[in-house]
Amino acid sequence: MKSCKHSWSIAVFTVFILFTWSSYGFGYGDDEKARNTLRGIGTIGIVVDWDGTGIEEEALKASKEKLQKDISLRLKQKGIKVHSKGTIDNPPFLYIEIHSYRCGNNVHAAYFGVKVMQEIVLKEKQAVSSTSPTWSSGGVVGIVRDEAFEDVIGNLVDEFASAYLTVNPEGEVKEENSDRKKTI
Repeated sequence: MKSCKHSWSIAVFTVFILFTWSSYGFGYGDDEKARNTLRGIGTIGIVVDWDGTGIEEEALKASKEKLQKDISLRLKQKGIKVHSKGTIDNPPFLYIEIHSYRCGNNVHAAYFGVKVMQEIVLKEKQAVSSTSPTWSSGGVVGIVRDEAFEDVIGNLVDEFASAYLTVNPEGEVKEENSDRKKTI
């Protein structure tokens, strides 16, 4: 069996590549421009994408489902409406991205990211649309114990909630996302 040090090197390189490839998009980050893309979102879905190398498939599936429920509850407690149709075919949605590599007993090398994915259209060609990130937080890479996954994701979800509530004060949003598209 390979040592954890060797596994850690492979994991860091893999996470770096994944982070680099996924770091392109309109409105990326948490600045004023990116926050303004959250204005008027009435409800948001949640999609958890967790690639867990070294984690048993059943345990990974159960962890994804629990994490999705916990995130939904966390957002609802902050006054953010969450719809149950959190799929990649139903934007806008909060995309929780986790890439982890088990590096030992109860320890992972991991990347965490949170993005708001929305349907966007081009100003010049209204018929051209795509789902793209408009706000993000994350890029957290490190060694994480199993019990810390929820804390890391919870902090990133709290960052989203703060950004969302900055441009959508409680009670201000009335719409329900019908035909909602961002024009770029």
